[in-house]
Amino acid sequence: QLVRRRTDELEQANARLKELSIKDGLTGIFNRRHFEELAQTEYQRSFRDKNWLSIAMLDVDHFKGINDRYGHEVGDGALIEIARVLDAEIRENDLCGRWGGEEFLILLPETGDKAAGLVMERVRNAVERLTIRVQDESVYMTVSIGVAEHRKESSYSDTISRADHALLVAKRGGRNQLSTATD
Repeated sequence: QLVRRRTDELEQANARLKELSIKDGLTGIFNRRHFEELAQTEYQRSFRDKNWLSIAMLDVDHFKGINDRYGHEVGDGALIEIARVLDAEIRENDLCGRWGGEEFLILLPETGDKAAGLVMERVRNAVERLTIRVQDESVYMTVSIGVAEHRKESSYSDTISRADHALLVAKRGGRNQLSTATD
């Protein structure tokens, strides 16, 4: 009886450790390291099967202002809510991870840039509708998104760089918008 209970406790602890090693501690979505492992596997599958693959990079607009005005606890809550929106709005086979700070990366398998843009525009709209209450005040957020379709002659890193550049175009264009890589 005692041995069985200890074995169960050990199995539960190991499962918790596994989850902690692959999930972002704040948002509960994949951490960057695990996301990259999954994305590399998906990239290789896409290359082998000659399927489309797109990557979207999302950044919370003016996030520093939220932290500065309302505090890091509210900022953390905002990131948790955005992760919740991402989880609800992306498709079942899409992968989402926290890239760093207030940036998220979404991998959209078997998806060209136009279809990826539709999914990510749905995410953008959902974040724009999101309201976080801080005492008597409502906090609204927007996101900028860059989308890049993988090209057969490019590496996984090249595709991420193109999505990052498209994100920069969205930010320079006024934020709260989506930009698709054209190069």
